[in-house]
Amino acid sequence: MATSNPQPRPNRTFYIDVPVIKGISSTFRPKNTQNADQNASKVKVASLQPLQTSKSVNQLINRKRGRDDDEKNAKDAPQKRRQLQQVEKKPIQKLKADTAVPPKASNVITKDAPVKKPIVKKAPQPLWTRVGVDFTRQEVEDRIMLREFTLRFNSCKVRGRGMSFYDILCHLQQLRHKTGLNIPNLVNDLKVEPHTINADALIPVMLGLIDDLLQTRAVRSELDKFKTEMADVRKGYYAAVKEEKERWAGIRVPMMEEKKKGGPSYDAEKWKKKFEAAKAKHDANEHAIKFDYVKNQAAIAPRYTPLVDKEGRTYYIHTPSTRKPPAKSSRDEFMKWTWFVAVWGKLPEDAKRIDIPSDVKKDEEGWWGFGEAAECELLAKWIQFKAEEAEETERAASSKNSSDDDSSELTEEEEDGDEDGDARVADSKRLVAALLDFADVLRYADDTLGK
Repeated sequence: MATSNPQPRPNRTFYIDVPVIKGISSTFRPKNTQNADQNASKVKVASLQPLQTSKSVNQLINRKRGRDDDEKNAKDAPQKRRQLQQVEKKPIQKLKADTAVPPKASNVITKDAPVKKPIVKKAPQPLWTRVGVDFTRQEVEDRIMLREFTLRFNSCKVRGRGMSFYDILCHLQQLRHKTGLNIPNLVNDLKVEPHTINADALIPVMLGLIDDLLQTRAVRSELDKFKTEMADVRKGYYAAVKEEKERWAGIRVPMMEEKKKGGPSYDAEKWKKKFEAAKAKHDANEHAIKFDYVKNQAAIAPRYTPLVDKEGRTYYIHTPSTRKPPAKSSRDEFMKWTWFVAVWGKLPEDAKRIDIPSDVKKDEEGWWGFGEAAECELLAKWIQFKAEEAEETERAASSKNSSDDDSSELTEEEEDGDEDGDARVADSKRLVAALLDFADVLRYADDTLGK
């Protein structure tokens, strides 16, 4: 069998693009091992250098690439920033139950980023209970002033044996003409039937006599003793408080060590009852000490003065009575004025807890009562809150005015405003302290009678 000459393989041309050299290509023909000699003349020789670059060429290429990248980054920078901001605006998706890694938050701050709102403090809410009174405000104040004066300068006996109030008025009318004392004219009072005159008719007379007594040398000497005696009262109060705290520490520390130590003989329930009983006695002792302090302080005070808040309400905090506290039921019904804080004025606009009859309008002035220790403390916190709120408002307004005005000197009106603000702050502090002291007085009453 004759063998035929094999057909030569067709030439194939391959084009290889070298990525590192832009726009340069090389032509390469694979060798035909069988027809290498015959087709050698037909092979096209590439005019380019072999696909090997020198070190200098590589450096040149790298520098050129770097410049190209810099130019590209400069052109693409605004677009990248816009894309990054668009990513920030997208809401963060909630993690699914099977998601282990939370999404990463971007560090870029945009205009749409949420701003934390300041925490708004809520005002404390004491219970404002309307107190029904058959007297006018002036008549109530007259009785309060008369009581406070007699507590400070000893009780005076105005009714002798066998004398009616009509007889007393007759004698006082005669003294008015003979002595020139500050006694009102009682002619009209004496025109009524003698048996219809009661003790109320003596109140104007007593108040007039009090004004005269305050001008006498004896009463003035008593008033001059206030500073010295007040220092002694405070010194005795702090000493009593310290002594009680030391006594309580001597009981509390061993009991706490007993609880910490435990042991087989330790009975938690028995220990709890014993500790609560000891703590209740300690609290009662502190309330009694505060009661004596408030009573002694009021007894030597120059005169009784009601306190006023920044909105004009008047607070009448009475001197504690030396008598036994009344029953809790009468205190709850506001029948004993010396055992609750009486407030005259309008209901606050922000009041939430109100006890008022349906036939009484909320915007009318009237009497309000606070007869529970907890309510007195809430009232004190409310007054302090309102005072701080007003102070912050005034400070913000003052800061705005100072930024608008380049002058560093205060005007006369601004100086007066600062003085008024300081006086209001001092008044609020005195009112808060007086309410907290009276809360302890009410707790003393609860301890004495049992809650």
